[in-house]
Amino acid sequence: MSMLAPRGTPDPRPFPAPRPQAATILDAPTAPAEATAPPLADDRLARACRRLIGWIAPRRMAARYAHLLGTRAAPIARTGCLPGCAARRSWLRLHDRTLKLGLWGDPDRQPFVLLSLSTHATDTAAFAPWLAGLTAAGYAVVSFERAHWPAGRHVPATLPDLARDLVSIGERFGRAEAVIGHSIGAGAAVLAVNEGLAVERMILLSAQADPREAVERLARRIGVGEPVGRHLAAMLEARMGRRLDDLQAHRLAPAIGTPALVVHDLLDDEVPWAEGERFARLLPESRLLTTLDLGHQGVLADARVLRDCMRFLAGDVVGDRVVSSPNLPYGVA
Repeated sequence: MSMLAPRGTPDPRPFPAPRPQAATILDAPTAPAEATAPPLADDRLARACRRLIGWIAPRRMAARYAHLLGTRAAPIARTGCLPGCAARRSWLRLHDRTLKLGLWGDPDRQPFVLLSLSTHATDTAAFAPWLAGLTAAGYAVVSFERAHWPAGRHVPATLPDLARDLVSIGERFGRAEAVIGHSIGAGAAVLAVNEGLAVERMILLSAQADPREAVERLARRIGVGEPVGRHLAAMLEARMGRRLDDLQAHRLAPAIGTPALVVHDLLDDEVPWAEGERFARLLPESRLLTTLDLGHQGVLADARVLRDCMRFLAGDVVGDRVVSSPNLPYGVA
């Protein structure tokens, strides 16, 4: 699944520019899970009709599917509590939004790891072994989702929205030991570090490096054709107030000196391996761990990936160094 999935109500108006404010945090019980939107009809006739209408009225078709532009941060606390390590639900109140936090351990007293995950791109149940491993190693863990949206509009979050939330959590708890991101959450983690999130290390799982290509993948997935894809991209840019091209990996990654481990499956059919390779090539202090036949979600559930990521957090050298030059565009050293 890509960064774009059904959730919320379409709203073509751009978000208002956020104003930084001091944050407060309050304890609270865990909220019930939200209902998911129904899936799109995906039979041949439905796809053919969408493509035909998309060529005839691309703007109208784009407006119909604008609610697919975005995601929500995944609330890991909903997956249940680990034995001996209960999740604590808290609220982080900001000027224009409220974040619901899932806490394992005490991030005010322990080194903590920040999770950047997408509800629709990430199988959060696969993170139970990660939580067990991280807490056993002495880390506190923080996950989040939005509770209140700007001007009361419940619309899917965009990449800058997720990055802004990560930065706000970092401002509340201080420098994180690591940020772990999956899919669009990995791209948001890179953007957040570029915009001031202080972390010692980054782990990027099945990372999206090109948001424009993600929009094009959405258009292909629902079968609406290229003209609709172009209108969808324009609508997303209007909602973000930023150009998609400014959020691509080559714009963000070279300025980041944080050590990073990029994990991507060679046969990932949702976010191509080339996007993870791009991050590994452009982040100055990164290495690439390539897996085979695990898929987009499988990297989360694989015990060897978890073991290698824990080794990386402990300071070991993991993965291959990806290099490039005018004479060697792609290479492994």
